[in-house]
Amino acid sequence: MTKIELYNILIEKHGVPDSIDSLNEYLELILNYNECLTEDSEYYENHHILTQNQFPEYKNSDWNIVKLKYSDHITAHILLFKSFNLRVYQRTLNFMVPNMKCSKLISIAAKRGWVNFKNKTEKYNIWKQMRSEQMKLLTSEERSRRSNLYWDNITTEQYETHCNSSKKYWTSDNKKTKSLNMKQYFLDNPDEMSNRMKLMHSKMSDDDRIKFINKTKEVNSRIEKRNDASIKIRNKWKQPDFIEKMKNRKYKKSCYRLISPEGIEYFIEGFTKMVDQFKFNKTLIRKYKNTGLPVEPPQKQKDKLENINTIGWIIYETISFYKK
Repeated sequence: MTKIELYNILIEKHGVPDSIDSLNEYLELILNYNECLTEDSEYYENHHILTQNQFPEYKNSDWNIVKLKYSDHITAHILLFKSFNLRVYQRTLNFMVPNMKCSKLISIAAKRGWVNFKNKTEKYNIWKQMRSEQMKLLTSEERSRRSNLYWDNITTEQYETHCNSSKKYWTSDNKKTKSLNMKQYFLDNPDEMSNRMKLMHSKMSDDDRIKFINKTKEVNSRIEKRNDASIKIRNKWKQPDFIEKMKNRKYKKSCYRLISPEGIEYFIEGFTKMVDQFKFNKTLIRKYKNTGLPVEPPQKQKDKLENINTIGWIIYETISFYKK
């Protein structure tokens, strides 16, 4: 196979090379290499001029296999990667030269890889769903560790790029669109916010949970914050758009399915009505509802009447929204 023929096969497969000089250097090294072979005992490896994974049709062709010294084998793969900045050629170097510093080329290859992957819509959507589920299961400690690892190692150039990209994206229109989409999402999924908060709290360590509670108490106890919130609320009620919105707002109605310790089922509409009728402990109800678990006695105040009445019950809540 001549140099021109090899050149044309690679171009037809990958398009215009990222570096014609590197491609020429690669082909020159490979095609002239047999002339440099010696009969000593130095270690050699088989190298496929047209790689096996990209050109399986030439896998066993004699002309496609050349013996290279190990150091020259690495050089050949580096030149091939420089010729075409593709992930498929980078992966081989990950094994041969794990610490190779070629961040620009690796970045180009990664971006092209993602574009190709996203174009495979069905495969990408399956991966995205699996990735989403994996990320939801991460503990708060792991999320913090990953975030710190990223920010501790970020370069000035990457930081500036990140900031500029965020500023460019978050225009006034995008902020408004995002806000409206989130509001509509939580209206359509009334339990979602509660579920997210429960999931976040369940994954917190005891120390993180105590810090969160103390921080919340500290913020809410500030006089200036409470005054500021009061002013904002009064100002909102002076706005015609807000008044019209409140006139058309949806009201929440909760219905409860109760299973007593004896297995008897009750259906009650309204939280207050349920608590008053059965003399339940509000805190225990909020903690155990929709868990499918019977209410257990708290460590403190075990003998409190409300606690006794609530213990052993299983509570389910459904929420619907309606307009008056």
